[in-house]
Amino acid sequence: MEFVFLISSERSGSNLITKMMDSHPRVCGPSPKHILRTFGIESAKLYPYDRADNWERITAILLRLLQSDFAKWQHDYDAAALAALAERGDLRKLLASVFEAEAASQGKDMLFIKEIQIHACIPFINALFPGARFVYLVRDPRDMALSWRENAAHPGGLVAGAIQWRNDQAGALPVFGPLAYDKRAVCVRYEDLIQNPEQQLGRICNLLGISYAPEMLQYHQSKLTQDNAQTQEAWKNLSQGVMSQNHGKFSEKLSAQEVAVIEAICAPLMPAFGYTLASNLADLQKINNQTVNNMHAAEIQKYPPRPGKGPFAHDVVFQELNNMPFSRLDL
Repeated sequence: MEFVFLISSERSGSNLITKMMDSHPRVCGPSPKHILRTFGIESAKLYPYDRADNWERITAILLRLLQSDFAKWQHDYDAAALAALAERGDLRKLLASVFEAEAASQGKDMLFIKEIQIHACIPFINALFPGARFVYLVRDPRDMALSWRENAAHPGGLVAGAIQWRNDQAGALPVFGPLAYDKRAVCVRYEDLIQNPEQQLGRICNLLGISYAPEMLQYHQSKLTQDNAQTQEAWKNLSQGVMSQNHGKFSEKLSAQEVAVIEAICAPLMPAFGYTLASNLADLQKINNQTVNNMHAAEIQKYPPRPGKGPFAHDVVFQELNNMPFSRLDL
């Protein structure tokens, strides 16, 4: 089965493009359970994989993620079913099998996988899924930061969103170049996707060697997509059709000072995607580290983590792994 991975920041249309791809007759785009992000970033804490205690940990963690109610899948697992998927130590087969089973349950033969921080997992993904292809989705950082501030699941306001955008692109651009050179990746702007979805989805389909399917624009009619739209506040727009005017909102909702701060944080990377500055040079020159830090401190107070369903299973597991000591290697 073929695997395609999405490289994207949060609040950049990643769920939208995943569900568009999921509506293709051949493509399964499951809502994220953050399996590969968890193992990809912290896999060294679980190596060697064939050691009995490490393998037991791996399967237990995977089961927790699969059984999480963060996102709904069609295929269910219990401990026995998971243990039967792969021999001890075969992490490649274990992880591939859970995604393949989800695709098979929908009669699909290709997977489009969205998770956060995929750019940080590229070596891991290349090792487990050789020849995998990638779609790099990017959104105007000013709209992304605005969306970040407006979403209850993302604390810290505009500065936090802008810093996340900058860090994600700084991590993604170096890995995207070699993948694109190898004809394994394509970059799509969110603004182009919502204004001309047929063309942009066609570019992705060309990369994957499949034909564009008109039903990709009917993603919101899928029952599974509608069910997932109700599980998270951040996914509620998935139950609607393409929102073609959902761009450039920052010019209406943000002050000139707020726009200037975001641009001061993100300006070095914006030209790579064709995003032009709205602030004049004089305004940008007034923004220094102290300006950004003061605004960030104020926003942290104004936009703290807000009550919700959390902590999510994948965040808990990721933190547990992050705090776990490394296993002794067999040297």
